[in-house]
Amino acid sequence: MKKLYIFLTSILFAFSALANNKLPQTGIASYYGDRANHRLTACYDRYCKDSFTAAHRTLPFGTYLKVVNLKNNKSVIVRINDRGPRGRHRIIDLSGAAATVLGMRGAGLAKVTINRATNEEIIDFQTRIVDSINAAKALLIDSCNVITVNPTMPPAFALSNSNAESFKIQGGAFHTKKSANKIKKYLEDNNVNPVVIKYKRTRRHKFYKVMIGPVNSDEKENALKVLKKKRIKGLVIRE
Repeated sequence: MKKLYIFLTSILFAFSALANNKLPQTGIASYYGDRANHRLTACYDRYCKDSFTAAHRTLPFGTYLKVVNLKNNKSVIVRINDRGPRGRHRIIDLSGAAATVLGMRGAGLAKVTINRATNEEIIDFQTRIVDSINAAKALLIDSCNVITVNPTMPPAFALSNSNAESFKIQGGAFHTKKSANKIKKYLEDNNVNPVVIKYKRTRRHKFYKVMIGPVNSDEKENALKVLKKKRIKGLVIRE
């Protein structure tokens, strides 16, 4: 009887996850408060308020979504790297940068629709960001070491893309330092540098993260190929 209960519960959770992953979805979006900055996310990434990320209850990590504010029709592309939101009637928790672009920081909440972002939409959004940075640079005025920027420019653009060609890669998270050191040595033997091991601890677990970088775009691709030979899917973090 107990096995039957576990089986039926598993089926129920599976159908629930499939229902929650059905896109598009329409509902209420919230965003992380600044106090959450640098907090560890569910995929062992560090939340950064100036990056374009989000939390969803069930969608796979790394999923790119297009989020549209139904009130003003503004849109943003975000990558799922956390679980949430905690609010029962909310469907997504956005980073501070994403909330700024959607024009919802004042209200705190917004009715949105979310859908999977196409490659074209992702590229278009990245182009908008780069164009915004270039426009901001053109408006910089340096006088007596005081720099002012066009106040209509969302600050999240400049902060999250000040080093657009710099990346870090997480090459695995291990329960023992010995295992992490093996991967570190393997990477260094294959000319992947710099590599460091970072110790992290949560309430329930401790682990050792193998971190590569900062690296440029070409070095990033090489590192990912080296990791793939060890059947490790590197997690890329844009600096």
